[in-house]
Amino acid sequence: DTLQFEISEPSQILVSSQVQNVLCYGNATGQIQLQAQGGNGGYTFWINDAIGSAVNSNLGAGIYYTHVSDVSGCLSETEIISITQPSSLSLNLSSTNEIIGLDGTATAVVSGGTTPYSYLWNDPNMQPENMAVYLNSGWYTVVVTDANNCQISDSVFVDVTADLLENQVNTFLIYPNPAKENIQIVGEGKFIRIRDIHGKLIREMSFSNLVNIQNLCSGIYTLEIESGASLVKYVRFSKVE
Repeated sequence: DTLQFEISEPSQILVSSQVQNVLCYGNATGQIQLQAQGGNGGYTFWINDAIGSAVNSNLGAGIYYTHVSDVSGCLSETEIISITQPSSLSLNLSSTNEIIGLDGTATAVVSGGTTPYSYLWNDPNMQPENMAVYLNSGWYTVVVTDANNCQISDSVFVDVTADLLENQVNTFLIYPNPAKENIQIVGEGKFIRIRDIHGKLIREMSFSNLVNIQNLCSGIYTLEIESGASLVKYVRFSKVE
């Protein structure tokens, strides 16, 4: 008698993949998710010749070689997967001087990352545009956030035009500077404003030749004197304990 045997083989192991690219340059937020079918089941997932899992997280940008083996040791074809990342965020700041009071500007130019960008300046109005306007002299910081929530920040100084200071010195005189309790103003005006180094309004009052600063915290401030139709910003003064 003749015996007949039928030898069968399992179907080919087929692998599908889903890739999540890195969100921010240099981070490890990439992910490769693998799904297999065919073969004899009992799958083992391999990534770069090391045992991985069906979901491989915390991956940086780069090239990854993946394949799947089943319980019988049969292998799928190797799939080459690329995880990409956006370019690094770059931030350049510039400023224009304050000339007549509260007219300085600061501008942010951003590149890289993923558009669109959002902006937040630390001026008193927390301006949300790439250009902050109506600024006093002082340091200003902007935080830029891209579409993937990646952030970059930097600071820029808004200076005051030298001619303005010279004109002001000829008109008003304050002493002592630094001061602990009071500042004496030599000159006349209608209103006085005191702002901190970031331009935030701290106090506004009718003009007086004697200004009490006991309640101010130690630091650098700007004295603005409104005289007639013009706004005069005096040289900064320091409050000390």
